Amino acid sequence: MLDVVRTILKSAVALLVIYAAWQIVPVYIDYQQLRTEVADTTRERGRGSEQELHEAIAQLAAARGVTVRRQDLTVSKSRAYTQVEMRYTK
Repeated sequence: MLDVVRTILKSAVALLVIYAAWQIVPVYIDYQQLRTEVADTTRERGRGSEQELHEAIAQLAAARGVTVRRQDLTVSKSRAYTQVEMRYTK
């Protein structure tokens, strides 16, 4: 009887882990792809103004189906680097 309970508990834990992975992994992959595309866009258009880069990243996010409010996307440039901060929901 104890073996049956252990087997059921192990199966339940395994199913919970599989379900969590099923929910989390696609979101993480989408995040990484968007992050890579934003970095590429920053490298390609980094010489333009902050406003131009802001618009390009907002368009990129919209094309991927990501909702980004204007105040949730900030682009700041210095001499050595460009920093992009973005909050979004999907």
